[in-house]
Amino acid sequence: MRIGPLDSAKRVVLIAEAGINHEGNIDLALALVDEAARAGADIIKFQTYKTDQLVLPRETARVAQRRRFELSFDQFKRIAARAAAAGITFLSTAFDEESLAFLAPLMPAFKISSVDFTNERLIAKALEFRKPMLMSCGMSDDAAIKRTLGFVEARAGAAFLKESVTLLHCVSSYPAPYDQLNLRSIPYLAQRYGLEVGYSDHAVGNAASLAAVALGARVIEKHFTLDKSMSGVRDHQLSADPSDIRQLAEGIRQIEPALGVPGKRIADAEQASVRAMRRGLVAASAIQPGQALTAENVLILLPAEGIPSDQYFESLGKPANRAIEAGEPIHHADLGQG
Repeated sequence: MRIGPLDSAKRVVLIAEAGINHEGNIDLALALVDEAARAGADIIKFQTYKTDQLVLPRETARVAQRRRFELSFDQFKRIAARAAAAGITFLSTAFDEESLAFLAPLMPAFKISSVDFTNERLIAKALEFRKPMLMSCGMSDDAAIKRTLGFVEARAGAAFLKESVTLLHCVSSYPAPYDQLNLRSIPYLAQRYGLEVGYSDHAVGNAASLAAVALGARVIEKHFTLDKSMSGVRDHQLSADPSDIRQLAEGIRQIEPALGVPGKRIADAEQASVRAMRRGLVAASAIQPGQALTAENVLILLPAEGIPSDQYFESLGKPANRAIEAGEPIHHADLGQG
């Protein structure tokens, strides 16, 4: 899937998910952009919302926190401009229709969070813009996934679903326990729904993200902070810091070429080893013309200059058609029909 200049079909896309780890501080948000770019992330992503369109008024503690971390649309314009200057793609998850409409001209794609994976009204609004969509399916089973993807197909068509939707496997627990990550969902989802699949990682450390790439994830989303010791939101403790993101980016770029293609063949790097590290048939003692090869007069030694070792048994009993000295490799041309 193409996300602006990025093509996840050609290169795994790494998203540094800053979310609300800026804690409502625009300077911290801008620093997150800069550090994500320096660390090698492809995308820096935030969360954009209007608190009164997100949380019930009676949830006073959550309302207060969300209001404290709510950035204005003008501030998000500054963040998007900073991302462009830093050479990193800007995304932000919209949690309401007003925010979504505001973000549309600033972003090459939309992110639908696990919170809104079943929110047909918000998804319908996003589909009006015909932009690629990253859709996290945390807290969803096959029935929910089938329903939501069916809704997308009904609204936007099968071609849009196939070409412009990436489904992100996700476990919506903070942090997510390793024994519940179920990363085998990644190849399952790809096969089951015929879509590109990625992974939104809420586990501590980089191991799960790297394993996800090995299992076929084409997009990796990792929560990102400048300092894990910050305490304003719980995401700091489970997030990757700039050093972690740098290591994750390096690991992904090492894994990608290592995956290769399905099938088993002799690698180019192995070609020289085939002769040097495989064995061939060698005369254990002098063999006279007409004398048959036996277990007593044949050894199997390195390197594989003569008949390959996997043809040992079919070579036994065949007569030599010339004198072969002890220690000399035995070739097919040296034997008659036995």
